[in-house]
Amino acid sequence: LVQVVTEQGEVIYSSFIPESFAPPAEVPPQLLLFQWVHPDDADRVHQEFEQFKKSGSENCKIFYRLVTRTTQVFLVKTSITNALN
Repeated sequence: LVQVVTEQGEVIYSSFIPESFAPPAEVPPQLLLFQWVHPDDADRVHQEFEQFKKSGSENCKIFYRLVTRTTQVFLVKTSITNALN
C-alpha cells in the first residue's frame, strides 16, 4: 500500500488496496490514515508519525499490528519517506 499524505495528515492518494485489507462496508469509502492499525497500537503509531513530520528526517520506519476486515492480525513495518522537501 502506498499513500501520499499532506503535512496536515490528509490522504490525497492511495494505491490499490487488497480486498482483505478493505474496511467494512459501514465505514465511509474515503481512506483514513492508519484506519487498519490495531487499536492497542494506534496512539503510539500516530505519535511516531507526528514526531517524524516534525523531525525533518527523510525516512522513518514504524512497526505495528494491522487488522484486516476479516479480523486477521499481521505485524507490519511501514517505511515512510518525506518527499515534500
